[in-house]
Amino acid sequence: MGENFLEEQVKNFERRRNIAREEVKRRSLFERPEITDIEYTIRFEDGVDPKDGDSYFAVVSRDGERIHVAQGPRVVGRIEGEGEKHLSKGLREPGDPGVVSIRIKEYSPLSGCGKGVIVEG
Repeated sequence: MGENFLEEQVKNFERRRNIAREEVKRRSLFERPEITDIEYTIRFEDGVDPKDGDSYFAVVSRDGERIHVAQGPRVVGRIEGEGEKHLSKGLREPGDPGVVSIRIKEYSPLSGCGKGVIVEG
């Protein structure tokens, strides 16, 4: 009976070790150039007047279809375009934060759109 217990302990150890190795190999969100090297198009809500250099949070919506740009608990816009697909996929993966910080690089008050980049931290 003692040998069976030890064999199970060894199997469990090997299984946990293999899972840990896979997690270490997986790239984090900030190591993926298809996510960090993109300038994201942000359409801001009416009445929001962002300045260059302002930081916001990019959060996946509850239904998983859109990415909201939020300032604290308030949604101030959404990310649009091709970059939204890559970021949405990355934020929904297990082990990734689900929220990233995004900094405004430029904003056009005429169109209500701006460009933003992902920043770590």
